[in-house]
Amino acid sequence: MNLNQAPIKTSKGLEEIAKRTHKLPAEFRQILIMVNGQATITELVKKLSKLGEIESVLAQLEMDGFIAPNPAFTLPETSRQPTLKTPQSQMCIRDRLTTTQCLLNPNRNGLDRATLEQRLGEMLGINRYLWLENGYLLGDDTDSHIDTLARFCDARTLAYQGCTDPTDPHYAALQAMAEELRSFRTASGEPYRLIELPLPAARHDERGNRLPAGYANFLIVNGAVLVPAYGDPLDAVALERLSGCFPNHEIKGVPCATLVRQGGSLHCATMQLPAGVMPAAANPA
Repeated sequence: MNLNQAPIKTSKGLEEIAKRTHKLPAEFRQILIMVNGQATITELVKKLSKLGEIESVLAQLEMDGFIAPNPAFTLPETSRQPTLKTPQSQMCIRDRLTTTQCLLNPNRNGLDRATLEQRLGEMLGINRYLWLENGYLLGDDTDSHIDTLARFCDARTLAYQGCTDPTDPHYAALQAMAEELRSFRTASGEPYRLIELPLPAARHDERGNRLPAGYANFLIVNGAVLVPAYGDPLDAVALERLSGCFPNHEIKGVPCATLVRQGGSLHCATMQLPAGVMPAAANPA
């Protein structure tokens, strides 16, 4: 089943959703509250696209457990989750941040940009693409997954991996990436709020190869943001800068000097599991 055919299921009853959405336009409630609570994501996105500030409402309903996407779907193209990033706070914001080095790499899908945008739009309801042409970390084996370089913190804020040392081999590429980010605009035409994260001191494996240590590979969890830490003085700088991006979260540094030897850090090593995806644990005997 493709995502565009994944049903939206209600998990706490149509009557409760009706109460929660009584102030919304009648058209919205008629769309959301269908027979047996069934609708497809494509149908909802299509019908709700002209209703204005609907994204935050859907996001709140999802967080409260009133609606949830059916997890039984697959993507026919090779597009692992970290290659695409959307704002955490908005379920239906249809902007995607990604890199050409990853999604347009010949080792991926064999699709040109226009075809890929069309396919992802059909499957995920994406309206706008923010393509980064520059940026990489030495030692990264993912062809520049976006989660190593730049991240949405909210709908208008992007945290990104910076580099201020002209002698560092990343300097030119990361400076070019920063310039690209400065050129991006939100759907309303405003520049994004950009938060530059420092680049920790170079770390190497036993063969002398540089490891992809950085701070953009943070992990957002319920109530907290877990940030890679390397025993570097710049750890504290990264934590402080991210605290301003997530005022309602606790910012925690997690030692990753060992983990990064595997070619990635916190976000690379995890996958979010929405409520209801995993079966409930069996009661202990």
